[in-house]
Amino acid sequence: MHTLISALLAELRSEGVTLLGGTRAESVARTADGWRVSAGSEAYDAGLLVVAVEGPAAVGLLTDALPDLASRRPEPGPDVSLVTLVVDLPQLDARPRGTGVLVAPQSPGIQAKALTHATAKWGWLADQAGPGTHVVRLSYGRGDARHGAHAHPEPRTDAELFEAALKDASTLLSVPVTAGDIVDWDVVRWGGALPFASLGHRGRVAEVRSICAADGTLALVGGWLSGNGLAAIVADTPKQVRQLLS
Repeated sequence: MHTLISALLAELRSEGVTLLGGTRAESVARTADGWRVSAGSEAYDAGLLVVAVEGPAAVGLLTDALPDLASRRPEPGPDVSLVTLVVDLPQLDARPRGTGVLVAPQSPGIQAKALTHATAKWGWLADQAGPGTHVVRLSYGRGDARHGAHAHPEPRTDAELFEAALKDASTLLSVPVTAGDIVDWDVVRWGGALPFASLGHRGRVAEVRSICAADGTLALVGGWLSGNGLAAIVADTPKQVRQLLS
């Protein structure tokens, strides 16, 4: 999985695709021949358009061109933060929780929703880390009470996440993990990464698909439509693009 993005980028470049890294699409408008995407001081024209961003952003970009989409804007999902700890702890050689654990929302005193013992899960990573050194990743971000989360505030800042990760890792692994054990650590954040399937979600997805089909030059793809998870997105996206090209 850690090589997926690199492999995808390499394949796109081999097919002659132009990639604009770090370039935010600011607006989308109709033209006589199709679509115009504006990004900074540049504009890009195309006859067909595939929008592959999270639901609220996709609807926001397209509302002016397709007003019918405005009422189909999904609720934003919770923000997700991943805290990765590299620790010098030979006690973890025994893999006390196997490859990891999922945490029920009602679990007392634990703010993480999952822990992955990465060096127990992937042998290649354990080989690179070396004996006694382990990589542990904790996931935060259940959202508010509507998403079945705790009522108390979730850790937000890097410092809060680090402290929560030390505490939660110690509890979940049954091995004390202290700041002195840390070789390195990092926080990665994803905004609105988990689309929330609220009441009527399936009907709204069908309506969005119908609007795109009626337009004939537009496809919307992503977890907010296909369902969360890489497998669902990979299965759905080629289908939507093929319909657009047919």
